[in-house]
Amino acid sequence: MIQIRKAIPDDAAWIHRTAESLRYRPPGSEKGFLIHVRTGEDYRRILGASQHSLAAVEGGRPVGFLIVLSMAELEELRKDVLARDKVVAHVLALGDATGLYADQIGVDLEARSRGIGQHLATAMMASNPSARFLAAIMHKPARNTISLRLALRNGWRLSSEVLDNEFVWGIYEFRLSGSPANPLTGQPKDR
Repeated sequence: MIQIRKAIPDDAAWIHRTAESLRYRPPGSEKGFLIHVRTGEDYRRILGASQHSLAAVEGGRPVGFLIVLSMAELEELRKDVLARDKVVAHVLALGDATGLYADQIGVDLEARSRGIGQHLATAMMASNPSARFLAAIMHKPARNTISLRLALRNGWRLSSEVLDNEFVWGIYEFRLSGSPANPLTGQPKDR
């Protein structure tokens, strides 16, 4: 059974190993990937600052993570930890007091295709029902189809694109209140 809990700084080492296994290697992969794999110490600092990041555990073994940052946490970490300056600056310009940025999602390669990413996304949205969620998903030079499918399946919409060196990032957003359908219940939401 998959359990979702708050990610903590002690999770940094396994998150780093999982992220490293998902590192983007041109010409790209249809299996999902991460561009900005951080050091174990950077993950430790991010998890120490984040009040919203999540870990998925199955049978006592960590199998997935979702790094989620408030706009205030994102602004603070932008100073020395986060590498995507253009993307982060764009997200901060779009964000508001309720904004949460889904920075990275990763699932252990051996645990793929079991809905762990969906469990993490559902838990994030359920625990912050009034938030406006933002995420950056790579469009070029390779499209991150797994992350894109997860976002679109949950009602996220493309709001803009950001060019950052050779990468084109789609900025996706979602707000549970006011969305056409609540992905947690499947019921229509009031507009």
